[in-house]
Amino acid sequence: MGICQAAVAAVCIGLWALLTRRRPPVSPFVTFFLCGSLIDVLRWTDFAGHLGLGPYALLLLGSALCAYASSLIIMSGFGIRAIDLLAIGARGRWRWPFWCGKGLVEGVLLLAGWLLGGPVGIGTVSFLVFVDLLIEPFVRFNRRYLALRDHGFYAQAGRSRVQAQAVA
Repeated sequence: MGICQAAVAAVCIGLWALLTRRRPPVSPFVTFFLCGSLIDVLRWTDFAGHLGLGPYALLLLGSALCAYASSLIIMSGFGIRAIDLLAIGARGRWRWPFWCGKGLVEGVLLLAGWLLGGPVGIGTVSFLVFVDLLIEPFVRFNRRYLALRDHGFYAQAGRSRVQAQAVA
């Protein structure tokens, strides 16, 4: 899975570089490979089965944890995932909401997977919707209430610090 994610990362980073006219970063490749490899290990060990939660509780927990972790990764400014980087670029370039850019890219990937014969269920769609909608509010929460510095969300979108502070 890590290798497949790295291929998707290459396409997204290439599109981001064209959109922003910047040199492509290397760190998203590392993040995609590590996340994909971690997913492989967790599936192999059946980690979720040991939690004793039902499928819907696992879906909600996984969605919330993924969205919060994504907000922290984005705010770190290092290792931003390629799809998030592309969504941030669209946000900065065309003033789209983050969820719109991310949802568009992931929707295309979801459609491509389905057309290639992959399964698409309520869990897949719910996960994408919840994660896409929760990342930006988590970034705001982290900035406002936890006073975490944002080295990625506004910087990658091409906004200045003054504009970023005005939004907060």
